[in-house]
Amino acid sequence: MFAPAVALGTARWRHAIRRIDPGSRLRVRELVDLDGFDGVTVVATLRREFWELRAAGRKSAVRPVDSQRRVAVPRGVRHQLGLDGPVVVSLAADHTRIAVWPSARLDQLLDVRA
Repeated sequence: MFAPAVALGTARWRHAIRRIDPGSRLRVRELVDLDGFDGVTVVATLRREFWELRAAGRKSAVRPVDSQRRVAVPRGVRHQLGLDGPVVVSLAADHTRIAVWPSARLDQLLDVRA
């Protein structure tokens, strides 16, 4: 007999590990998958536990994106969230937002399901 298959919930995020470069820029390859991304700017919002990027649609907190899909991470964001060394870049399953987290949270993030 075979054991019945357990249906796991659908993952809410797709995660990748990246590093902020010496110029305080973060390459966010997932921007090409972000719904509504114009290729030039994103809206950046500091949340309690992560830095959120969305397609530009509002005028507040718009951040430019360079040709290599890098976004400058402000010093205040880096310090408040502890974004030193490797960071986790997460694309939401619905492609509406990207979250940047400290890599120390990776184990917790991988446990998040539907």
